[in-house]
Amino acid sequence: MNWNTIFILTLFFSLPAGNMAKANESVPVASLSNSSFKDLWQAIVLEAGIEANFVTASRENRRSELVKGKLAMDCCSIPAWRSTAAEQAVQLYTDPIFYTTDHLILQKNRDYVGLNPLDLRAYKIAVVKGFSYVNEGSFGSVIEVPTMDDTYVLVASGKADMTIANSQEFWRRQRLQPYALMLGPVHDQVLLRARVHKNWAELLPQINDAIKRLRKSGKMDLLMAKRIRDIKSSDAEQ
Repeated sequence: MNWNTIFILTLFFSLPAGNMAKANESVPVASLSNSSFKDLWQAIVLEAGIEANFVTASRENRRSELVKGKLAMDCCSIPAWRSTAAEQAVQLYTDPIFYTTDHLILQKNRDYVGLNPLDLRAYKIAVVKGFSYVNEGSFGSVIEVPTMDDTYVLVASGKADMTIANSQEFWRRQRLQPYALMLGPVHDQVLLRARVHKNWAELLPQINDAIKRLRKSGKMDLLMAKRIRDIKSSDAEQ
């Protein structure tokens, strides 16, 4: 047995069991399904050189799967949206990825007299179950539904007064399925980030470096524009 073989065997058996298992497996990463940020997120993961197994799951399930360690990474959110004790115990945030503006999504041609985006107590708000919203304490009554499309249906039908979504998602969905809706006033502005489970903390620098490279090259803006433009009718709800 030569010295190279001895060195390799020593290194192999000195690794913790968890790290040995991870070294031989692809990394479970949320795919985001048909989100506006899907192409950008997958480009970041690939740019980081990570061998990923992209997993399709609802947003609510992605939250629980990351807490359980069944997902290594998910995107895109802010700390205020992922603030349970269980989430805070296991998640690490990347550098900011994308700046987005959330708007009130309103019924088309309806006159919302004296509408104040910071005080919505007089209105019925359609929300997606499992989502967290900035200033949600200022909402009036709330109707929880499974998907973002369902919130659009409720608002367009008059069963809810409004919902909240970022402008990219609004225009993408309107191209996919037009509703009698309009983009209302700004509700909040946030810097979205990805989350990495602490069991995969070593991947955080790779993701951050990939974000910097894509932003510097201009590919980040191009990917977002392409995702909004090139919508496929076969996309499933995330």
